[in-house]
Amino acid sequence: MNKGAPDLVLDRLWNDILADLEMVSDTKVLGLGSGTEGLVRRIKDKHFQVETVVEDCFEFLQNSQENSYDAVITAFLLSFVKPDKLFEMTKRVIRPGGKYVILTTEREGWGDFEGEVWKFLVTHMQYLDLLKAFNLAPPFAPRLRQMDKSLRQNGFINIRIENKLIELPFADPVAWLKWLDGVGIASNYIRLVREGQEDFILDEVIRYSDRNKLTCYGVPIEYGKPFTFRWKILYTTAER
Repeated sequence: MNKGAPDLVLDRLWNDILADLEMVSDTKVLGLGSGTEGLVRRIKDKHFQVETVVEDCFEFLQNSQENSYDAVITAFLLSFVKPDKLFEMTKRVIRPGGKYVILTTEREGWGDFEGEVWKFLVTHMQYLDLLKAFNLAPPFAPRLRQMDKSLRQNGFINIRIENKLIELPFADPVAWLKWLDGVGIASNYIRLVREGQEDFILDEVIRYSDRNKLTCYGVPIEYGKPFTFRWKILYTTAER
């Protein structure tokens, strides 16, 4: 598979995580959420044991044996689930001394854009699958202090939270939104659009953003112009 510039930049993040995991030949890793797929491929390339779960994560964790993984990685999932419940269930499957790696999108600078997109889609319900759309709300990951507190309350130790800035170049903002949807990092609004209307809605979202001078992490969203996604990530590691 040929990699574009954004995926090549993300490889640096995956390398950092692999170094933190300190894996050996029999390390068993679980990846939760579609955002882990790039990292999972890297782990497989190194011939370590790894499983990935994209949907029904809670059901999978509930049915897994206790102490069954040396490390669990959660990538961009906390915007869509209750963190306390996820941390409690994740701790159960991590072996004592095992590691937990969490990637979340920093909400400051991102939430305004998400909220505006939500308002736009509410006025364009005719293009959405309404049964799915009514169950959707704008996602927000927990703040740093909330993350630390919740992990400690659920018994994790040696918690470290870092801010990482990754700059990903795109030909235009429409390409950026398509990439976000494809890797499962955004709120997956695009998947609620009726079949055949995806490109139209993407185009209209960016035109709306341009007209209303919206920004994402301070970068203007301008229709038809190159766009750099200055992605702010909270990178958290903890131990059981």
